[in-house]
Amino acid sequence: MAEKRAPLVGVVGTGRDVRGLLGDVLEDEGYETVCLAAERGELPVDQILVFVADHDPDVIVFDLASPFRDNWFALERLQRARVMRGRRLLVTTPDWGLAQELLCDQQVWEIAGRRRSELRGFLRAVHDLCPPPPLPQRVIPFARA
Repeated sequence: MAEKRAPLVGVVGTGRDVRGLLGDVLEDEGYETVCLAAERGELPVDQILVFVADHDPDVIVFDLASPFRDNWFALERLQRARVMRGRRLLVTTPDWGLAQELLCDQQVWEIAGRRRSELRGFLRAVHDLCPPPPLPQRVIPFARA
């Protein structure tokens, strides 16, 4: 029987530190990750759509960072795109207050400056959207006397 692959999380973000932190934390939970880096802080929507179509992630984490206005428009277009139908999306940001103003009713996770231990809420949200694979169990043989 073929082994089922681990859920794939696509991390789309502007900050190398955020992408690295989220990728490490998610991989520790058993997820596979793929990341898309932005050029000069901007996330061209066409590039994101190709990334999503090529990698087919189960969940997409979008880091809404500076330049906020441009990336907010990119996020809006992304959410309306055909390739996003049925896909799950989480939004992270270094500026929670501004993100809440822009997104109003959407859940946003502030990530910047966070330690791994402070990401439990974010990980719970990922788990709710796409449960992690069961961790492999080690079999310890009994010694016979």
